Amino acid sequence: MILREFFPNAEKSSELDLDNSEALKLWYPEVRGLRVNFVLGRNSDLTSSSDGMTSQVDRALLKFIRSQSDLIVTTGKTARAENLSASKYANLLIVTNSDEPFAIPATKSNKGLPVMLTQRLETNYPNVSAGAIGKIQEPITHFVTAFCRANSYTRPVLESGPTTIRKFAKASLIAEMNLTVAGASERIEAEALALSFLREIEFESELIQILRHENTWFFRFGAPATSH
Repeated sequence: MILREFFPNAEKSSELDLDNSEALKLWYPEVRGLRVNFVLGRNSDLTSSSDGMTSQVDRALLKFIRSQSDLIVTTGKTARAENLSASKYANLLIVTNSDEPFAIPATKSNKGLPVMLTQRLETNYPNVSAGAIGKIQEPITHFVTAFCRANSYTRPVLESGPTTIRKFAKASLIAEMNLTVAGASERIEAEALALSFLREIEFESELIQILRHENTWFFRFGAPATSH
């Protein structure tokens, strides 16, 4: 597969070996701090599930991003919408205010690393590695920051909808935004969609990199203080 770089090295192309982690590091180096991953479809609204928008390359890059992280953070809404499974790369934290049980693979199957949910401590799940850690009363940004600090997580990745992402952006907690734009045939269209999304979530950032595979574009944006 060919992955072409449009920025900062215009028209540079390279064979992409999806199984070569050392090669992938050249495109997606490790990030310290909160990394956000989001998939935006050309003809989808911001609340759509990523199902049907992702490609083989996008899914491979998501797995690689997760492999560089030490905690995957999501919300109950996203966990249900995406029917999430536990990850083999990092622990999964599902932040929710709901007391309703989660009937998703992450809480039903014993495959994967531990899954933690912000529910009442007596909540039990079929997956013996899924457990409630207690309800929270504070904003999600405060809770996740404190949780990571208390448990020595330094490379979390947030996978959620734009409403939650905006909260972290406004709190200046995002180190890097990895944004996939699917279905755009030209760079000008893909970049316009990406910038519109950044305005929607109120994330002030600098462009780090643009990559392309067919009609799928991969943007990396960093907070000004952490951009390279």
